[in-house]
Amino acid sequence: MKSVFMSLVMVLSFSTAQAGVEMFDSNEFNAIISDSLKAETDLREQLRENAGVPNLKEELNPDFSKKGRQLVGTVEAENVASPTSDYKKTGKDRSQKRLMEKNMKRVSQEIHDLDLAN
Repeated sequence: MKSVFMSLVMVLSFSTAQAGVEMFDSNEFNAIISDSLKAETDLREQLRENAGVPNLKEELNPDFSKKGRQLVGTVEAENVASPTSDYKKTGKDRSQKRLMEKNMKRVSQEIHDLDLAN
């Protein structure tokens, strides 16, 4: 009876141990790991840019053709700081307003003179 009970316990424990185990898919596991590493690399790059830390990989291994273009003056558009609008300070054009005020005063004076003449 004890042996039957022990064998039954062993079978049940073995079946419960096997219940959570599925077929291991190494390709899926590798894909998860590579996606995680890529996300971590992207996050580190974003944090580096946000903190304003220079990219040491580019600093230690400069692109000499890019540096040459910058020295000669052929610079990429993203590095050029130029205004996109015309920032000339313009005052309001008050000449038309002054002309209209003069004309109104003149007309008003003429009406006043006509009233006095009558």
